[in-house]
Amino acid sequence: MSVEPEDDWNWMIQSMKKYAHLHMYDLSQPTSVLEWMDQKTIFVADSSSPNGSYEMLLLSLPLKLTNSADDQLKLSKDRDFKIVCGGFHQQPVHAMAMVSDQLLLTSSPSDTDEIILWEIKEDEDVITQLKTHQGQRSGMSNAPFVAANPRTDAQVARGSFLENLVVVNLETGKDLWSYEVEDKPCRQQLASIDYIDDCNLLVCNASNGRLRIIDTRSPSSNCSSSQPSSSSIQLSLTSSVSLKPATWSCSVNFHSRHRRVGTDLKDGSR
Repeated sequence: MSVEPEDDWNWMIQSMKKYAHLHMYDLSQPTSVLEWMDQKTIFVADSSSPNGSYEMLLLSLPLKLTNSADDQLKLSKDRDFKIVCGGFHQQPVHAMAMVSDQLLLTSSPSDTDEIILWEIKEDEDVITQLKTHQGQRSGMSNAPFVAANPRTDAQVARGSFLENLVVVNLETGKDLWSYEVEDKPCRQQLASIDYIDDCNLLVCNASNGRLRIIDTRSPSSNCSSSQPSSSSIQLSLTSSVSLKPATWSCSVNFHSRHRRVGTDLKDGSR
C-alpha cells in the first residue's frame, strides 16, 4: 500500500499541532540512521555520498533543548547542534547500537551480516574502526539489525532474518547462541531486534508485524509471540522498546500509514 504525498503532509501538520514547542533543524546530508546516544547526544549517519564515504556524526543537542521549560523560552547562544566527533564508513549504515559509552556497533548491507565495532574518541574528535565481525556467507546481500545486551559490553544480537539471528561475543568473535530452525527455513525477514532484559530478545517480523520474545538461554522453540490486529498490518513495520526497571517494557509497531500499535509484553494485549 503506497502513501500519498497529501497524506504525509496532513499527518505532519496534525502532529505539529500536538506540541507546545516545536524545534526544527536541518541536517547537511540525507540521513539513514538517527539514534539517541544519551539524553544530550544523538548519532546520525548519511544515506548518500558524492565520493563513496559515508559520514557518521555524534551531535550534542542545543542548550535550548536541554534547559528547563522556562529557560527554553529565553534567548540562547547555543541554538544548533554541535559536532562532538565523527568518522567515515565505506558503506551506508543500516543500523546502530551503543555497546558502552565509548563503543558502538554499525551494520551495513553485506552477504555475511557484517557488523563493525567503533571506538568513540571525543578527545580526538573522531570515531575509529576497531574490528569487524562477519557471520556465515548467505550468497545474498542483507542488512542486519543489531542490539547490545544492556548488562554486558561483550554481547550483541545480530540478524537480518529470524533464521540467521545470533548472539555474538565481541571479544572472541564467536557465536554464543543462534536461532535453531527445526523445519525448512522460510526466511522470515526482521524489521528490528531489541533486548528487553539481559536474556530475552524482542524481534519484529518485517512482513506481518508479528512480535516474538526469544529466550536466548533456551532452545528457539521456547518463545512467545504476539500478532498485531489485521488492521495494523502494513508495509515498513518496525518496533521499539522502552525499558523500565523491574517490569516488562512496552513495544510499539510503526507502519507506513503513521499509525502505531502498543503491546504490553506481559500479556500480549494492545
